[in-house]
Amino acid sequence: MKTRSFVPALCVAILLISLPATAKLLLQQNFDSAQFAPGTLKDGGDTSGVLGGAWKVVASTNEDFTLVTEPVASAPHALKVMRNESVGYTALRVSPLDGYDYSLRFSSYLPTGNGIVLQFYKNGINAPMGGILLQAGYEPKAYNISVGWQPCDEMQALPANQWVECKVLFNAMEKSYRLMIVSPDGKEEISTDGFPFLTEGPFDEIRFINILPAGCHTFIDDVVVEMADAPTLTGRINLAAAATSAHAGFAGLLAGEPFDALAGVPFEMEFSPEATIGALLVTTKDDIVPPVTLRALNSLGHWIEIGENLPFGPGGYLQFKPLSKILKFSMQFSAAATLTGCKVYPPAGPSHWALHKAWSDKLDAEYRLPVYDMQYAGHDKAELTLVNHTDSTLKVDISLMERNTKQDFGSRQLELPPGRTSIYYDLREFPNGEYLTSITDASVKQGDKPIAIQRLLRHRTSPPCRAIPRKDMTGEKMFFPDGFFLEKYSGIDFIPAVAERHLVTRGIPGNDDAFIQMGEQIFLDKDGRIRVNFHTMNRLWQIASTKRYNAVALDDSLDRWEISEGTAQAPPQKSPLSGGIPPLAKPDWNEKPGPDGNIEYHFYDPEKHGPVNLNQIRCLMISPAAPGTVGYRKYDWKILTPAPCTVWPVWYRSPGEAIVLTRTPLVDTFPPSGALEPTNSGSDLGFGQWLEDDGKTFCYGHGRHLMRYMPYIARYDNLYDRARIVAVWRTRDGVHWEQNYVAPPSDNKPLADQQYGGAHFRVPNGAGLRVAFLNRYDAFHQQISWELIYTWDGFRWTRFQDKPQLMPNGPLGDWFHAGGYASTSAVERNGKIYQLMYWVNDHYHFQSEIVHSSQNTVSNYTAEYMRRRYEPRHLEDWPFFQQHFQGSWEKLAEHTRNATSGIGVMVYRKDGFFAAKAGAEKAHMLTVPVIGKGALSMNASINDGGFVEVRLLANGKLLPGYQKRLLAQDSVHIPLFEQLPDGEFQIELILQNTQLYSITF
Repeated sequence: MKTRSFVPALCVAILLISLPATAKLLLQQNFDSAQFAPGTLKDGGDTSGVLGGAWKVVASTNEDFTLVTEPVASAPHALKVMRNESVGYTALRVSPLDGYDYSLRFSSYLPTGNGIVLQFYKNGINAPMGGILLQAGYEPKAYNISVGWQPCDEMQALPANQWVECKVLFNAMEKSYRLMIVSPDGKEEISTDGFPFLTEGPFDEIRFINILPAGCHTFIDDVVVEMADAPTLTGRINLAAAATSAHAGFAGLLAGEPFDALAGVPFEMEFSPEATIGALLVTTKDDIVPPVTLRALNSLGHWIEIGENLPFGPGGYLQFKPLSKILKFSMQFSAAATLTGCKVYPPAGPSHWALHKAWSDKLDAEYRLPVYDMQYAGHDKAELTLVNHTDSTLKVDISLMERNTKQDFGSRQLELPPGRTSIYYDLREFPNGEYLTSITDASVKQGDKPIAIQRLLRHRTSPPCRAIPRKDMTGEKMFFPDGFFLEKYSGIDFIPAVAERHLVTRGIPGNDDAFIQMGEQIFLDKDGRIRVNFHTMNRLWQIASTKRYNAVALDDSLDRWEISEGTAQAPPQKSPLSGGIPPLAKPDWNEKPGPDGNIEYHFYDPEKHGPVNLNQIRCLMISPAAPGTVGYRKYDWKILTPAPCTVWPVWYRSPGEAIVLTRTPLVDTFPPSGALEPTNSGSDLGFGQWLEDDGKTFCYGHGRHLMRYMPYIARYDNLYDRARIVAVWRTRDGVHWEQNYVAPPSDNKPLADQQYGGAHFRVPNGAGLRVAFLNRYDAFHQQISWELIYTWDGFRWTRFQDKPQLMPNGPLGDWFHAGGYASTSAVERNGKIYQLMYWVNDHYHFQSEIVHSSQNTVSNYTAEYMRRRYEPRHLEDWPFFQQHFQGSWEKLAEHTRNATSGIGVMVYRKDGFFAAKAGAEKAHMLTVPVIGKGALSMNASINDGGFVEVRLLANGKLLPGYQKRLLAQDSVHIPLFEQLPDGEFQIELILQNTQLYSITF
């Protein structure tokens, strides 16, 4: 017999009501019978006679699900659930009867910073019926159809490193479950939120699922499933109470009198008016109800065979497929019995999931853009697209409510014809905010709450630029991405650079050991040649597989490269993309270990710690990487163990001391789920951090996941239901944070246009200008290209709405066909910038899931493999499937097997990020007043037939000796004046057929 030692535990119960003491035991699995032994858990079924049920294991390694002897809730074994290479689960099979309340309880041991997900599935339905998420140090979460993983209000955080007894009780009638915490002293704290079933219940399978990061583990023991011994009938109408019967004895039974039913003799009841039936409850004198054969007559005169010799469940309850418009109901028992009661019930109402699915199958709804920012043309009106998939008109109610303030912004009722309809909201009438848009079926309601499709209108117009043009320009450069430095101008078009590119090295198709080709540094060697250090890794990114190389360009055209083993020594040299940081903006945010090498962490206390020093803040992204792979690091701050996939602002105040500025993550990059993302949702894509030039504002950039829906998603994308958009958080005190989106897409971009992070830098001597190479992700075509964006104040970022990209994708077969990523490692030579393209590839984003994220060798990628994996994701909708692969899975498989990655070099003009372009008509530019010392020069390309006239003005009048006319020439350094005048002046330019890149003081 099992013995249990006393274990102090926090009891977590997920319930609505308590099961009766006589509940029926359906499953009891403690992993302790003779067939279990320490080591890997295999598929099986328990034959110990203790209702152990059957189980299956889906795992990537033999270490994912193992039986251990320590820790255990009850000796000798417990199940260890661990995440290694990919997601997996252990599933226990058990099937409560429909119509009965049922419960699950188990014991869980959560090591510090670790957790587990449980999900419940019904046969034949791929989506979970429900689920819970348990993580040490966090309150439990339940899965909600509207918001995904939702914290349970007012519940305590789960303790680490002790056994936690958990209970889940499901209400069959309400088709929902709730959460409760029971403290060790018996005090109950119940969540205010209930969670509806996401599919029809009851479940047939319980899955214990491992979760990120790799190495995350939890222990499970003593799993029990029980079912109530009587059906849930509260609030259900007994239709038999108003029925009649031609049989006197059976009519007496309906009136509450006992009735001796004979074996094989049918009895009928009649309904008037017609009824919808779905369940039968029969009681007998000896509590034994024999099987029954059921038939029903509908209003069309058709007899329907419901079933023959159907068994009753506990309490004499039998639930069957709902039937409508029934006039007569016949039952025939297989054995004689004295009946003491007979009740007929309509079917239980459909679950919230069923109603929601029925409504969403009729209607697609989504805003055209994931974010609206009115600094761009076309963003002042939000387009809500509605697609009616039925053949008839749908009546809908549409309401808007600000998500955080709950302020009502009105509603409207529409009649939607079949097909596509768009409605518009004038955003000039809306303050910045997130507007919950509910689209409900005006004709179908469940109680007082209509079933709603919920979408989010994200209106976040960038605030006006806080920066002002620098007065003293001595030693600075004046750039022209816009009119920031201009008092007035005409005839000017501001354009971004378009770069050229050259391949350095490219992997060999099928070479698993060196698939990853990753650039590290570009520099000029002692002979003045372009040289690149890089390394290779296997397709699993394992550090142990790293091999280092260097490549040198053998000609100035960068067409020929020679590769040698080992890292080449780079002579000291300055990068053209770094330097020039103002003294007040210089960072001091690296970790500061104490004399013993350790750092003690504390939460921020304003009285104790005083004002935050912004240049000592570092936003830490807690990587989900597995031990031994790139990015792995273990964090334990004692005051908390930060969860993987979270971002925390930490103030490294002094040696051995660090202050955590928030008690919850600034960004949570755990993938969101449900209809709406949390307000701090993030992606795994960083964008860096910086201080504004005056040192008074700290900024942090990071990708976000915004939930998205048809018709504006690419269903074949790996995260098809969300948009990746970069955002910036800023603070002036380290405590209060403001968020803004970075250059969101406009409606002139392809559907599902997104952002995959980027590389940014402060332009050296750029008078506060910051530039970023934004990774523009075209999810519709599954390609990444690069777009040039900029900011003057670090927070309001701007892109060029209708201009060419910095680095567009190449044609099929090209090494930059699918995209890549830029580094800020760069070198200057002869007026050109050579910048490292540290990772480029020829395979599409969806192929990345397998070509460098899977243990399979490339030979596994057959046509059948590709079809099985991607056909359910509607890859036939991908434009290139027909265009490039003629709809052939074999051609796509061949392309996947031949996929490579590589390294490139991007080349563009020195200081040529942007240009003020004048065409055939004369253009005019007048700068704001500035002062400066020394010489003045400009970087410009004056085409044949073009010219530039430069004049310096003071108080609107020409300064004597400061006028110059320049004809056709092209140089990054065109001298203008050797010595600038004292005092304030303005620069006036008349241009024609010219591109002006910068003016240097």
